[in-house]
Amino acid sequence: MPSDDIETFLALGRKNLAIAYTKIALHSVTPAQEAQLWSMIHGVEAAMKIRVLSLDDELEQIDRELESLFRPSGRQPEPGA
Repeated sequence: MPSDDIETFLALGRKNLAIAYTKIALHSVTPAQEAQLWSMIHGVEAAMKIRVLSLDDELEQIDRELESLFRPSGRQPEPGA
């Protein structure tokens, strides 16, 4: 996935979180509306965390593939590398 897509996803998530937090903090909302906003907040935060974790896994896989391509045959990586 191109990094622009990830950045767009995260930017939209941050924007939606800011809107929800602002509504809870500054506007009069009913208990039902507040519960819906918190549900949305938790969902957006979870989606953002999953996307970031997935990206970390993808980047680690790319690193492993590149390392295997460029490491001379039979040579093991140095500890801590």
